[in-house]
Amino acid sequence: MADQIFEKLYKNLNTKQREAVDTIDGPVMVIAGPGTGKTTILTLRIANILRETDTAPESILALTFTESGVAAMRRKLVSIMGPVGYRVNVYTFHSFCNEVIKENPQSFPRIIGGEPITDVDRVVMMEEIISIASLENLKPYGDPLFYVRPVLSSIQQLKREDISVDEFRKRVSEQEEIFLGTDDLYNTSGKYEGQMKGKYTREQKKIENNKELVDLYEAYQNELAKRHQYDYEDMIMEVVRMLKQEKELLLELQETYQYVLADEHQDSNQAQNHILELLSGFFDEPNLFIVGDEKQAIFRFQGASLENFLYFKKRFPTAQMISLVDNYRSTQTILDGAHSLIGNASGSEEIERVELKSQLRAPSSKLIRRAETANKNAEAILVATEINKLLKNNVEPEDIAVLYRSNKDALWLVPILREEEIVTHVRGDNDLFTDQTVRRLLILLRAVNSYGDDEILTEALFLDTIGLSHLDVYKLLQQARSEHISVYEALIASTNSSVKEFSDRMGEWSTFAKNESVLETIDQIFSESGLREHLVNRDDYVAGTKTVRAFLDHVRDSTQSKQFATLSDYMNHLQALEDHNIRITNRESNSVSGKVNLMTTHKSKGLEFEHVFIVDATEKSWEKKTHRNYFNLPIYDEGNDDHFVDDERRLFYVALTRAKQQVTISGARANSEGRELIPSQFISEIDESHVEQLDTKDIDEMEDKKPVATYVTSPIDTDEKDYLVSLFREQGLSVTALNNYLRCPWQYFFTNLIRIPHSPVKHQLYGTAIHESLKDFFDAYASKKDMSKSDLSERFKEYIGKKPLSAQDLSASEKKGIIALEGFYDTYKDTWHRKLKNEFGIRGVHLSIGDEEILLKGNLDKVEIGEGSEVNVIDYKTGKVKSRNDIEGETKSSNGDIKRQLVFYKLLLKLYNDGEYTMRTGEIDFIEPDAKGKHHKEKFEISDTDVDELKDQISKVSEEIIGMSFWDSQCEKNDCEYCELAENVKK
Repeated sequence: MADQIFEKLYKNLNTKQREAVDTIDGPVMVIAGPGTGKTTILTLRIANILRETDTAPESILALTFTESGVAAMRRKLVSIMGPVGYRVNVYTFHSFCNEVIKENPQSFPRIIGGEPITDVDRVVMMEEIISIASLENLKPYGDPLFYVRPVLSSIQQLKREDISVDEFRKRVSEQEEIFLGTDDLYNTSGKYEGQMKGKYTREQKKIENNKELVDLYEAYQNELAKRHQYDYEDMIMEVVRMLKQEKELLLELQETYQYVLADEHQDSNQAQNHILELLSGFFDEPNLFIVGDEKQAIFRFQGASLENFLYFKKRFPTAQMISLVDNYRSTQTILDGAHSLIGNASGSEEIERVELKSQLRAPSSKLIRRAETANKNAEAILVATEINKLLKNNVEPEDIAVLYRSNKDALWLVPILREEEIVTHVRGDNDLFTDQTVRRLLILLRAVNSYGDDEILTEALFLDTIGLSHLDVYKLLQQARSEHISVYEALIASTNSSVKEFSDRMGEWSTFAKNESVLETIDQIFSESGLREHLVNRDDYVAGTKTVRAFLDHVRDSTQSKQFATLSDYMNHLQALEDHNIRITNRESNSVSGKVNLMTTHKSKGLEFEHVFIVDATEKSWEKKTHRNYFNLPIYDEGNDDHFVDDERRLFYVALTRAKQQVTISGARANSEGRELIPSQFISEIDESHVEQLDTKDIDEMEDKKPVATYVTSPIDTDEKDYLVSLFREQGLSVTALNNYLRCPWQYFFTNLIRIPHSPVKHQLYGTAIHESLKDFFDAYASKKDMSKSDLSERFKEYIGKKPLSAQDLSASEKKGIIALEGFYDTYKDTWHRKLKNEFGIRGVHLSIGDEEILLKGNLDKVEIGEGSEVNVIDYKTGKVKSRNDIEGETKSSNGDIKRQLVFYKLLLKLYNDGEYTMRTGEIDFIEPDAKGKHHKEKFEISDTDVDELKDQISKVSEEIIGMSFWDSQCEKNDCEYCELAENVKK
């Protein structure tokens, strides 16, 4: 029976596939492009080895890169060979190394006798190492732990390349030697004669960083050994190390595995390559068979690279090369378009790129479609419209995929697709804590664990499952402010029946949590808070239940080391995860019938769909996507930006070749702020003869006519709206409130309108102490009771010492502030005006907007009074020095909020006391020096036109607030904490 199945499948192979299956002995490299049937030839080749030789199934080793790949290969083998297929060794590289370690425990005492280190413990360990280390570069003054994650990432990368501490030290030494031998390192004439040229100082800095990284790598490895722990990458490194040292063990494995096969070899890193090399190293012409495609090498961030793929050809120059050219997935148009794109990538002399030939018998080959919309909202509407057309033409939802570059892109797509009644499935490893039920549960758990903390408690008050109306919550917050008591005190003193019921429950849960196990506490809160009903009523109840179970498993796993873990113990663990930005992922199922697939292009690798939409195909999201390279590691050309663009191009190639019938590439011309977005260069690299332009005029017009709202939510209650509008009229607008609204309406709502309690962070406390010190200093200066530089420093020490800072933060802030203030004093001491007003507060001025009188208010840091009524208004900034263009909003990373602040002050003074003061200029004084220790200030003349434009802006914002027209909107920031919090308010 097995022979019949083999023969049937073998007859269906094309010439090149048969060649790959029939070439049993010696090194073979198969270039298998997308859709060329590589899994089939791998499994048939294994079956053929067993047919044509006397090799036992146990003597064949097949390695791949994912557990799903292992499962797929195993299923295929069993379907061809029957039970014999179970005897073939099929592993991932890690599971293979784990098997070697288990079978030979005496050779791996560090692994067998140790424990795997958790992600949290890795970060905490590195924090401890850096905290006590003497470092010049990797321990910046303002944020001494800034490099913790980059250092760990670099160590991970080094291990994936099988580079030990000693090897890394050697390479860094060679890197420095080559650098110092550069001919034109120093300027030989002019003002900077003898100094290193600017273009080389950056390179020198990276080498110095690498030298410190060597020490941190060594300390990390020593600490792991001391704690009897190992990390994920150590497993492969240890096996490589022991196979090099223990020749008997290596020989035993070489004798065991007579045939070695590796799938998706372009995804390999150097440590994995060394495993292959060692296992096949007994013979000059080993039976090593690798399958891969350099055009799909997209996992450089995991240590994989084109260089590692090409390493095989260099290591075995006589290897037989077989290129599969027949494609059984895509139309010829898609293949030709993809080939024209990849032709722009840097190639290699070792591997010839062949054009794939479609074997589909399609009646027609549709062109690749390109669509450019006015903005991202219109783009999402376009995608939804096109998907609905496909669904109406009886295309199954699961045969449609929307691909994007980054996970965050799903956040702006899903709500609009949902609005168009398109059911979606976001595939991939999703953050467990972002699930709607788990997120609500965590908010409640935090509030119970820290009952009495106003900031945490307030977030829980807005949950839609606890039975409180938003109006009751707004009034409770207002009561706490007006009576100068905490929200907690207002809550427990409330006579409102709903509020009192929630207060009683919180008290009971808090007591229960202190005395019972964390899982019992979670069960009680989940049952009594309305969360169980919330879960049952979800549209995706099955998926939601699975996620909640995964969360409970996570809680159990993270607290099992403690004999009796309470909620407090788990909250400490959760805080560590958040502090170190560590995600806990929930692996989604690969296929869900009846749902359109949404996923990153990386996740789409190996999958295929009838119709593919590639969204947000802009330069910003692809080739100009931010990629920080803190270290120039001496690993091939790791710092080469051309490699980054090539990797992105290959990723785009992968996206194109997921499609069977048609690809639609879309992108917006502008973001939500109106800033221009440039199409990805990869679109223009596709031969235009394979592309058609979609007319998006109707979509753009449709989007223009849509209201601001893009999310379906419950309408705001009339009483709630009236209360919020009365709050706005009572409180008015400050420039901070205005800027917050323009940044995100919901940031304004929570921070400035209803003013939820918020604990000040370190930099805010630092800024407050600076402002307090300068006020005292200039108050004394105005009254001719001048304070000295040391007086200013002492005053700052006094103020910063009163702030709720940790000992470490206090020490750093004190040192930083003294340097800044003393430098500020030395730079400007001869330029100050005696006639001035400090912390000049303006309240009670109104701007007429139609029938409304909008209250405006503000606090001016310093007003220098000149001749007559003319003044110069100064605002202090304690953050990083910004350029004039930054201040005016003329750069990509700025929004003009600082310049708007000065214009707002001019408007305030114009309305104040019948225009007593005329503001001609506004000045931004940066208290912090720049990187070279120099202080900066920027002065602007504020025109009447500037003021008129601001009035229009205030008018528009005021109308939106009074009309609550922002209620269903969301800002462009995909991970906005305020928009996330708003989801509870909008229910």
